[in-house]
Amino acid sequence: MKIRSLLLSLSVFCAIVVCFAPGLHSQDAKPAPAAPEPTDTVSADAGAPTSTSSSESDSKLRVLSGSTEEEKQKEPAPTSSKSSTRKKARIHGIHHSGQPYIATEFSIRKGETAGDVVAIRSKGVIDGDVDGDVVCILSRVTINGHVNGDVVDILGSVRLGPDAVIDGEKVAIIGAVTSVDQVGNAKGGFGGVEQLQMWLEHALMHGRILALHSSLRWVWVMMMGSIAFYAFLALILRKPMDTCAAAFETSPGYSILCGVLILLMFPLVLALSAITVVGPIVLIFALPLVSLFGRATMMAFLGSRLTRLTAENNPLRHPFFGVLIGSAIALLLYLLPVVGVIVWALIGVLGLGSVVYAIIVAIRRKPKAPPAPVVPPAPPVPSAASSAVPPILPVMPEVIPTDPSPSGATLAPPALASTVPPVAASTLPRAGFQVRLIAALLDIIMVAVAWHILGLSRLNDNYFHIPFPLVITAYTVVMWALKGTTVGGIICSLKVVRVDDGPVTWTVALVRALAAFLSLAVAGVGFIWVMVDEDKQSWHDKIAGTVIVKVPKGHSLI
Repeated sequence: MKIRSLLLSLSVFCAIVVCFAPGLHSQDAKPAPAAPEPTDTVSADAGAPTSTSSSESDSKLRVLSGSTEEEKQKEPAPTSSKSSTRKKARIHGIHHSGQPYIATEFSIRKGETAGDVVAIRSKGVIDGDVDGDVVCILSRVTINGHVNGDVVDILGSVRLGPDAVIDGEKVAIIGAVTSVDQVGNAKGGFGGVEQLQMWLEHALMHGRILALHSSLRWVWVMMMGSIAFYAFLALILRKPMDTCAAAFETSPGYSILCGVLILLMFPLVLALSAITVVGPIVLIFALPLVSLFGRATMMAFLGSRLTRLTAENNPLRHPFFGVLIGSAIALLLYLLPVVGVIVWALIGVLGLGSVVYAIIVAIRRKPKAPPAPVVPPAPPVPSAASSAVPPILPVMPEVIPTDPSPSGATLAPPALASTVPPVAASTLPRAGFQVRLIAALLDIIMVAVAWHILGLSRLNDNYFHIPFPLVITAYTVVMWALKGTTVGGIICSLKVVRVDDGPVTWTVALVRALAAFLSLAVAGVGFIWVMVDEDKQSWHDKIAGTVIVKVPKGHSLI
């Protein structure tokens, strides 16, 4: 029963798509025409019908219909287009069979019967019988009848009346299934299930974080408490907050990249840290704290756009006032549909990235050695002997050529041999992420075209299928080992060299190609790492001990 309930809950999202998909059902579908009723008329040639023949025909009709008078009393009466003797579930509005109740009010009255009931953002009362399951998503439903299946509540509230009978199980996923004696307790409570449902209904479902609704006072209280905490952080941690804001202002791109990478890599790092036992606990507590400080930093940065217009020594330049002004602006943006959720998410990512990037910059920054003190030279002390005797200048001996030319001209000194050392390849300027990406795309397009032309992408009797990752790996390994570059690298003037200026052997090329799959496995973070690495090396570059350099014009790439 639990598996059935969970599967039914997961299938609700598919029901939403089916409900709104055009062409899957017709709302104007008309019922099939009823079969014509048999008549007792007989042709004139057969003569007038007698009472005996009429009764016989009636009995035959009853036999052909497969029912007797006693069976008719047991079976429910057939449904007609004008009046229905069999009661069905009714909904206030248009009801389509097999569709969930979406954003509406419905009721199943006492004595009525319905199949599976799925309510999405709806409000309903079930006093009748339900032959299947009841699934409520963001809905408030009161059940006071008989349910043959399970009752599943997701982010909603289901109340069971005194006459409610549930044959299956009651499952609540961030929701509440309460009986009549628990309704009073479930109704109140700060931030309870109903309050969460009201926030989802009036705020989040409209794409915003806040809404001007009486049931969302607890959300405003939480927001005001968060702003007070941000202001407190600005008072006690002014210098770190200014450092993080300056890091975001000087390098917004790196801050965004750090925030995105932290969110992508956090599950992986959390799983790897499970080996240390205490690692997951530290990370679970550290990430929210860093995120809170990052949000406070972004509020101060947003408010400083206005406070910086004041004088240099004005007290309003303090981050405390910047947090208050920035929070007021953010609250106004949180009220806007769609924009509110986007602004809230951006503030979180940017704040987290600015703090992490500021930490990285502080770690990489080497402390500068203090300059040596300058000692002025002592003035010379003249002596009596030196003042009387003039200084003696050295006499340079006259150089006489030993082998004069016949014409009497002296020979020019021999030219010095060139001692300029060759330039090491690893000292050339290193390529950034953008040019490397362009070269990689050129290689992928070229190899893909050749892959299709040669028929290696088709799998049939006439062609031998080779996977594309294997083809691109073989191509890069051969080109790196033979030429140190690829066709895309030649176009972009790039070359793969070793950090120790050694040759790129077949082993090095193969290790670099295989390690590239590791860089790609973690959402491509290993490739993007070039943007934040001081040596401009990707993960597979660090594993293989290589680097991609940009060869200047005039130097051969092949």
